Amino acid sequence: GECENKVDLIFDNGLLMDMLFKKVGGADELPMKKQKEAREFIEVYHMQIVEKWKEFFVLHIKPRNERITKL
Repeated sequence: GECENKVDLIFDNGLLMDMLFKKVGGADELPMKKQKEAREFIEVYHMQIVEKWKEFFVLHIKPRNERITKL
């Protein structure tokens, strides 16, 4: 089946403090191994993720796509 999670990024004074993985609708949650991979990815790219979120939702600018081939 389909696996999906929503991840809330928790910041304090600009520092990433935690990530909360939450269940989405009727989808199964990501297996723990995939959650670990997602956590590692977010730890490396969290500032770029937040920047693109701000561009899209706050500034209403379509962010440029990036291809990421490795952590």
